[in-house]
Amino acid sequence: MKYILKIQNRLDGLFYRIATLLFKTPEKREGIRQFLTFAVIGGMNTVIDFGIYYLLTRHTQLFDYHTPWKYVANSISFLTATTFSFWMNRSWTFRRSGWPTVTEGLRFYTTTIGGLLVNNSILFFFNEFVGINDLISKVFSTLFSMIWNFFFKKFWVFTSATEVGSEVAA
Repeated sequence: MKYILKIQNRLDGLFYRIATLLFKTPEKREGIRQFLTFAVIGGMNTVIDFGIYYLLTRHTQLFDYHTPWKYVANSISFLTATTFSFWMNRSWTFRRSGWPTVTEGLRFYTTTIGGLLVNNSILFFFNEFVGINDLISKVFSTLFSMIWNFFFKKFWVFTSATEVGSEVAA
C-alpha cells in the first residue's frame, strides 16, 4: 500500500508541475490535475474492462463473442471496472476520504448505468451495423463512455453537494 501511495504522490507532483506550466489560477491547476489523474485511472480501468471482456468472450463458452452474450460480458467487465474507478477516482482524483455518501453512490451508479447504455449501444452499432471487430468496436465505445463519465463524475457525482455533511441538502 505504501508503494501505491508513493506512486500517487509522484504522479500528483508531476501533474501539478504540468498544470503550473499551463495555468496561473489554482482552480484551473486543480482541474488539470484532476483530468490527468482521471486519465491515468481511466487507463487502469480500461485494462480491467478489456481484460475481463477478453477473458469472458474468448475463454468461456457462455459469453462467446459470436453470440449476443458478448453484451452481458461487456456489462460485467464494464461494471467491474467502473466500481474500481469509483473508489480510485473518489479517493485520488477528487480527494474524498471516509465512506461515500448515499447521494454520491446513487449519482455514481446512475451515471454508470447511463455510461453502460452508451457503451453497449456504441459497441452494438460498430459491431453489428458497421461490421467492425468487437474488440475494435469496444475501443470506440470505451472512448465515448470515458468522455461521458468524466463530465458526469466531475460536475454531478463528486461535487461539494455530495460531500459528507451535505447529505441533507442533497
